[in-house]
Amino acid sequence: MRLPRLVLALALLTACGDDPVPPFDVRGTVAQIHVWNAEPMADVEIVDASGGVVATGKTDVHGSLIVRALAPGPGYRVRTISPKEEVGPIEVMSVE
Repeated sequence: MRLPRLVLALALLTACGDDPVPPFDVRGTVAQIHVWNAEPMADVEIVDASGGVVATGKTDVHGSLIVRALAPGPGYRVRTISPKEEVGPIEVMSVE
């Protein structure tokens, strides 16, 4: 039976992808970005698609931060200052 071998081969190829694991988790929602699993008390910048810093903040003792009142759109990036890490692109959604 060749089908089980094919399924196994596809599973192994998928598990061995080139995508690096992000250093922390980020989710874009309606007019906000949620960061978690970052370094505790890390300084964070939210950067828009044009590269401009649109918000800053500091993660809490659990490595979480919510940044609100962001303009909807694609291409946001979240970066920490120290350690210098970045995740994105992220889309901030609209209620419309």
